[in-house]
Amino acid sequence: MDFRCKEFALNHSLSTMKVGTDSILLASLLRKRFSNISKSVENILDIGTGCGILALCCGQIFPSAKIVAIDIDQQSIKESADNFLQSPYKDRLQAMHSSFEDFSLTSTKQFDLLVSNPPYFSNSLPSPSKRKTAARHNSSLSLQDFVLACQKLVSKQGRIALILPCREMQRIEDLFKAIDFYAEYQANIYSKPQSETIRRVCVFSADKGEKIQEEITIRNAEGNPTEEYKELCSAFLL
Repeated sequence: MDFRCKEFALNHSLSTMKVGTDSILLASLLRKRFSNISKSVENILDIGTGCGILALCCGQIFPSAKIVAIDIDQQSIKESADNFLQSPYKDRLQAMHSSFEDFSLTSTKQFDLLVSNPPYFSNSLPSPSKRKTAARHNSSLSLQDFVLACQKLVSKQGRIALILPCREMQRIEDLFKAIDFYAEYQANIYSKPQSETIRRVCVFSADKGEKIQEEITIRNAEGNPTEEYKELCSAFLL
């Protein structure tokens, strides 16, 4: 296996989306903030699963949930399906080859939790690889269409959890507000002390309450993982 976590291992050599800090951070923050509702989450959708790392983490966090993981890239879905079969949660994980747009048009199911590290390089040069371009650029699905598809698929009391750079997250937050979904939780992620925010995690729902906010710094001034980061991700990382 290419990468090992405490409860599972996985390969990511074929996938357009490798194991990365973003997915581990998103899963770790979900575990920290929403473990108290884990038993009430019955259905989860992982949008753009890649090698399946986020879906596998959700399998660990939410012990009663059935998880559907979709991806537009066929090799990624093959790899994630193989990873799921080798995991302790294989009976609750399903990999499907589908774009998010097609899935939202055909699915009759609604989900208690939607999770995604979505494509965000809307203003950068495409990758020379067509597979990576499809996986990481939103040219085929606008942020507005992404938000509307989420609205269709999320259950009445459900949540949508995303990790993005700040600029794209602000655009998404504005789009969600336009359809009466609000960020109930926000975490600003910093690579090191006194640096610019590199990522933002938000959890959206129809509940217009006070937003809970926090800040996470990944590395200290010496470049080593902070105690805060190690503790946050301790359920997954060896």
